[in-house]
Amino acid sequence: MEKEGLILVVATDSLSGEELGYAINGLQEVGAYNVNLIPTITKKNRPGQLMIVDLPVKNENAVGNFLVKEFGILGYHRIKTEHVFEQINFIERKLSVRGPKGWVKNFELQVKVVGDMADPLSMDVENDFLVKLHKELNADKTTSITMTKLRKMVESALQNNEDPLILEI
Repeated sequence: MEKEGLILVVATDSLSGEELGYAINGLQEVGAYNVNLIPTITKKNRPGQLMIVDLPVKNENAVGNFLVKEFGILGYHRIKTEHVFEQINFIERKLSVRGPKGWVKNFELQVKVVGDMADPLSMDVENDFLVKLHKELNADKTTSITMTKLRKMVESALQNNEDPLILEI
């Protein structure tokens, strides 16, 4: 699948780390899909950043206005693109986590399915869910599992067609 898009290349040498964090969040709020920062050395050997802003064509004015109003950025380079992507669907799966002292906790898991639902190219779990799950599992101090190990366990369980998915911690 394809759709038209834009990449804006925005150079700045005057924003602090906090302002750059605010810029990323603000740009996404006004319509950017994604914002990447690349550290640079600019004129007069100043440290700077290149912002690479991925957005739909229809959101260029909102993004441009945000850059001017918030940061005084007076211009940018625009690259017209064709965004190539796969079909994405979400499905609900039940997840049952069994702890070391016999406890069981049940969760609703939202799974991202990439490609054809009948023959997916990949399936994975959104990071936001994993962060919440990680906090809940480690909250009572009876369990200690790293985020990396938890992600591997959940993604491994997804390969099985069990219902519910079962994790033994």
